[in-house]
Amino acid sequence: MARVDAAGYTRLDELLTDLAAATARFGLGLAGAGAFPAPGLAKALWLGADDPGGELAALARGCRTAARRAGISVADEPFVGHLTIARYRHPADARPQIDALDATTIEPWPVTEIVLIESLLGQGDDGSVRYVVRERYPLSSY
Repeated sequence: MARVDAAGYTRLDELLTDLAAATARFGLGLAGAGAFPAPGLAKALWLGADDPGGELAALARGCRTAARRAGISVADEPFVGHLTIARYRHPADARPQIDALDATTIEPWPVTEIVLIESLLGQGDDGSVRYVVRERYPLSSY
């Protein structure tokens, strides 16, 4: 996502508040493993979101729509729900790790909020990315 000016941030905040209020809490588990951008040249290793009802995918679509309506440029990449479990400093062959983790399943836990996080490039340890929580939007309890 691109840098966001004050007006865009305010509009995004309003839209995410509305989205969260209109979205019921749901359960989300993990199943399977993969890597970005590709298993043989991985920069990140992940466990996949187990989203049989499509709630996470719908929430992701809603967040992207909110960002676009706020005037924020959003990449058109397909959504892949996941939990990153490792990052590689240099592209690596993650196929052995994927094979070892692919049968992993984690029981669902409650998804109760949307969290808006700012990525500060080069401001983390050793010049890595630092992530800062900017806002939390509780999902509806209905």
